[in-house]
Amino acid sequence: MPATEGTPLLRGGSESSSLPSTDGDAMTLTPVDVLDKWRIAATFFGFLILRQYYHANYLTVSVLLLSPVVGYTIAAFTNNAIHNRYGQRGIAIIGPGLHVIAFLAVALHPPYQVLILVFVLAGLGSGLVDAGWNAWIGSMPDSSGIMGSLHSFYGLGAALAPVIANTVITKLGWGWYGFYYLMALASVIELSSSTAAFFSKTGDQYRLHHGTPSEPEIVHDQAIFNDSLPDKKRCSSPVLQALRNPSTMLISMFIFLYAGIEISLADWIMTLAVDHRAQTPFAGSMLTFAFWGGLTSGRIIIGFLIPLIGNSKGVITSCLIVTILSHLVFTLRSDLVTSAVVVPLLGFSLGPLFPEAVIMQTRLVDRRLHVAAVGFACALGSAGGCVFPFLVGVIANSYDITSFIKGDIEKFDAHRPSILTDQLRSDIQDVLSDKARCMFKWAQLTLKFLLDPSDEEDEAAIQENLDHVETRPNRCLLRQMAEAYEKLYKKHLPSDIDKQVATMRKAEKVLGWIFVAARPLRLYEILCLADENYNGSAELRKSSDQSILKACRSFLFISEESRTVEMSHSSVETLLQDAYNMARISQNTRVSIDSISYLLSTNSVTIDTWEIIDQQPLIPYTAEFWSQHANLAIRQANKTTVSDERDTLDHIPDAIRTSIRSLLNPENQRAFENWLALYSPDQGQKQKKRFIKNLVPRASGQQLYYAMILGFWVVARDTIDDGWDVDAVGGYF
Repeated sequence: MPATEGTPLLRGGSESSSLPSTDGDAMTLTPVDVLDKWRIAATFFGFLILRQYYHANYLTVSVLLLSPVVGYTIAAFTNNAIHNRYGQRGIAIIGPGLHVIAFLAVALHPPYQVLILVFVLAGLGSGLVDAGWNAWIGSMPDSSGIMGSLHSFYGLGAALAPVIANTVITKLGWGWYGFYYLMALASVIELSSSTAAFFSKTGDQYRLHHGTPSEPEIVHDQAIFNDSLPDKKRCSSPVLQALRNPSTMLISMFIFLYAGIEISLADWIMTLAVDHRAQTPFAGSMLTFAFWGGLTSGRIIIGFLIPLIGNSKGVITSCLIVTILSHLVFTLRSDLVTSAVVVPLLGFSLGPLFPEAVIMQTRLVDRRLHVAAVGFACALGSAGGCVFPFLVGVIANSYDITSFIKGDIEKFDAHRPSILTDQLRSDIQDVLSDKARCMFKWAQLTLKFLLDPSDEEDEAAIQENLDHVETRPNRCLLRQMAEAYEKLYKKHLPSDIDKQVATMRKAEKVLGWIFVAARPLRLYEILCLADENYNGSAELRKSSDQSILKACRSFLFISEESRTVEMSHSSVETLLQDAYNMARISQNTRVSIDSISYLLSTNSVTIDTWEIIDQQPLIPYTAEFWSQHANLAIRQANKTTVSDERDTLDHIPDAIRTSIRSLLNPENQRAFENWLALYSPDQGQKQKKRFIKNLVPRASGQQLYYAMILGFWVVARDTIDDGWDVDAVGGYF
């Protein structure tokens, strides 16, 4: 059947005859396209969240960016056949239907391998809808404005998706996959509206309006056509026929590059801002919103401006120049104010390039091949939009380590000079060729050094996490990291017992880094990290009202059931600092327990300060550790109620708590007095005289009194629960 002048895809036909059939559909297409492009933008909105949820590095998660291109490629070779057989109604049903299936599957947060396959389905649905609507709108007379509006909804959806996703995840506490329930609902609306809009656009109507035969006629006519051609020119696929036109490949390659640049920018703006420019996730999402907002407005304004000016080449050339300049400024300047200005400008100038390329494609190929040519261009654009972000992930995964580890170590050195030796600094840089690898050796090292293997509960928890580590997608790195950290471990932790005390801190800076980077921290440990450094240096023992909030910002997920948290891995400097603090806590805990054990052994004798300080250097550490707990307790007691204060101070390690209870037991009265003499002889005697003068307590009351003034509220409660005599301290309150 020959093409008619009423065909909507004919550019040279009568406008009056084509508009009655296109206007109504164009109006109904708009809400469909809003949802469709919103869905496309949402495909990669949660890159950071996905990376944390699946415990994968940039490279592994970047594989997800490649999966939709498979679906787009399938769509490129099936789009024309679906149009011929089912018409635009088939596209309107199959494409959104695949969206519904895909996003419901994603909402169930399947294993990572299944997630990749699901996004192939999403890509197939996107490819069908993308090519169908682009070819249809692009073929309309003077379609720059309409095409710009069509693609502006892409930017609108992409601008809204990260903001809404960030809101429901961070504000409402949803999992990252919960957002895809919204996307599934949007896809249901898309399916309903597109089906209603294009239900009358059957395959018969499409073949009638586009001059294409039915499927049996296609086979017969194509055989006759091929018989009349030389062997090298014979082809049966409309896509292959479209590729015979040089403009198809040229414009498709342009769209490949364009989509790669656009999606790479959109996908990585937030990652760049949060991970490497020290911005908050909210600021990063706002930059992404600004980029898509600029892209949306650019497509609308430039789209309607081109017909008025009549010089599309000049306008597009200007957009290219502004795009290059804006990108250079964004790359070279890292401050938030500059980014907030140039990012929307970058989107504004970049946005119009794609719709104008599609329009040019429909002008340069035969009307029968519009869907095939545009479908191939969209598939290649999808490939660019997937491959380029993947390559960015590969580069970021390498560049992130080789450059940022060194920079973060320098930042750590600026705050903690003379802590890391040159050799240790060099070892850290050499070993960490991939930041994600630092997660995989922690279990063996904690069992071997940082935790007591005899503690069955801790050992079981570690083994459970180790099993989880070994099932991660990149578990092949486990053996490599085991060997690397084993060498580092042996190098910095001498086995000589006499040297172990002196070298323990150095070893813990390495092991603690790994330990803190991967092991879920208990809530009491967060409070310790937030409020005290436990480093023995008075000028560094500082705390502020915002310290707990500041510490909690470095953690992504908090589980009330497990009472644990997972740390982010974005800052090596943060990991070094937290490792340093954790090492001090771990060291002081062991030292305190050893010191108390020693004091308990002196329960039958009375010792003077000078007799023990030189012989047992662990004792001063006990005083340091306890006094800092006391300072923390007293500060909190002045700010909170008794109930709040008890909850806040329940973070004393169980091992320390048990040792303190033993020392405060009335049966160990002499050992307690020995500790008091060593802790603060002058102050201790004053407190003791004052206490005895005012209350004349029995021995058990004295221990309970000191448990309270030192801030060991949980120990004091334990003392009462144990039935010790507490009448003597009643008058103190």
